[in-house]
Amino acid sequence: MLVLKILSGLGAQWIRLRGVRLGRKPWVLGFPDVKLASGSTIEIGNSASLFSARWANPLRPARRLSLVTLRTEASIIIGNDVGISSSVISCASSIRIGDRTLIGADCIIADTDFHSVPLSHGKPPQTKAILIGRDVFVGTRCIILKGVEIGDGAVIGAGSVVTVNIPPNSVAAGNPARVIALPRE
Repeated sequence: MLVLKILSGLGAQWIRLRGVRLGRKPWVLGFPDVKLASGSTIEIGNSASLFSARWANPLRPARRLSLVTLRTEASIIIGNDVGISSSVISCASSIRIGDRTLIGADCIIADTDFHSVPLSHGKPPQTKAILIGRDVFVGTRCIILKGVEIGDGAVIGAGSVVTVNIPPNSVAAGNPARVIALPRE
């Protein structure tokens, strides 16, 4: 346990040195890939658990945790008691993740297409903010795309591709993700 505590302290220092505002009592295993555009922000609340090492997850994820801002005005705000395991969060405008949300291994959360469609038009890429509520569970290998809002208490099934808003306390799954269970009244 002492070794894990020391490793966690090193991981926390690693991301702080890269400009991330990290709250109190973080648990950071491994060394996340952090890239901040000049003038952008990444803020992570208290008691966050960030896993960025294959050995830290029984699923043996394919990548390290990546936190990337692409533009000056971009901001990633992650709440308190959030757990994220070896996923990619790439932000050109705004990505917000609420308190006590869990994001499984190998997920991708991106608020931009990274290019225009069709490619030959040379237009700037479209971006739209992503809002993931409180107490949300996102299963392994999900993709959450630009403009999506996921309501408080929602569950996103493993491998889902979320392209539309998901209501609070519902269960969504599939590609594209669809609501498969609504809360009981």
